Amino acid sequence: GFDVAYDDGGTYLRSLEDESLGGLVMIQVIEHLSAQDAMDVVALAARKVRRGGRVIIETVNPQSLYVFARSFYLDPTHLRPVHPAYVGFLFREAGFAEIEIDWRNPPRRQEALEELDGDDDTTRRMNANIANLNTLLFAPQDYAVIATR
Repeated sequence: GFDVAYDDGGTYLRSLEDESLGGLVMIQVIEHLSAQDAMDVVALAARKVRRGGRVIIETVNPQSLYVFARSFYLDPTHLRPVHPAYVGFLFREAGFAEIEIDWRNPPRRQEALEELDGDDDTTRRMNANIANLNTLLFAPQDYAVIATR
């Protein structure tokens, strides 16, 4: 029962009436686009999605070093990881009213570094360093920017 179109995303969006969409979802797409194409698609979304509509862009999280060792480079068509602050910036510049980030797919807890037992100064400092490393190494693998027009 869905109306499905197979086309280049930018070409298809340009063919639509302005403010004709209630929403737009791009899952694991933006990392395949050039910087210019990413700017263009967000600008198009701002024109094609009606007020109150939402755009969701999900991609791999470049703030998680885990994704570089496990998944990002498995797909040779990935051009570059895209930082969530940059995607948020694109939406703000395009005039979206609200922007939120949803962190997704954390690595399994068993993969993280374990903290040490003990309560002395050295152990507390080591555990703080382990926590910092876990944040860097094992952050969520994906994020979605949810922007409301």
